Amino acid sequence: MSKLGAKYVLVHFPYFKSKVEEQMMVKMESGLRRLQHLQLKYDIPIVCEPKLGFNRSPANIELLHHFSVERWSKYDIKLCIDIGDYLLGAKEKALSYISKWKEHIKVVHLHHVACKDKKYFWLPIHPTQEEGQKYLKVHHVIKELAGMNGIYFILEHTPHFTPSKQFVQEGIAWLHSLLEKPNHR
Repeated sequence: MSKLGAKYVLVHFPYFKSKVEEQMMVKMESGLRRLQHLQLKYDIPIVCEPKLGFNRSPANIELLHHFSVERWSKYDIKLCIDIGDYLLGAKEKALSYISKWKEHIKVVHLHHVACKDKKYFWLPIHPTQEEGQKYLKVHHVIKELAGMNGIYFILEHTPHFTPSKQFVQEGIAWLHSLLEKPNHR
């Protein structure tokens, strides 16, 4: 991938099928050593994306949250934060979970989330989806990450929706307005 010009390789990690247990910290450390070895061997950054488990289990997001930032730093591995997974998994704690890892975040998968029945869908970001109770809100997360340099924001949505070009462009313009650095704080 590095020879083809890729900027990074995304790996779903941590992703364990079982619940979080103390032995998982050992497995996580072992996984980080292996990823660091691959990163150095192939000269391409590896970016880890913690994923929701079966039935929206937040176990992997919780595991990362309980892992030491100092231990993670030893491996020079960056993180991808999927906003939907964090909003669904960590709920009201999502922002504090994300903030803990700010210095390691390289990629953000950005979208709104709509929950219908027992399913959830990724929707293109748009300021109108910050109103009411229909969608999970992303504004506060974007503002938290706005001051960081070098982050790739990947805008996602599931194929169940076909937004208009105008809707998508308005969402992108909204994102740009949130990412602009204010003159004062």
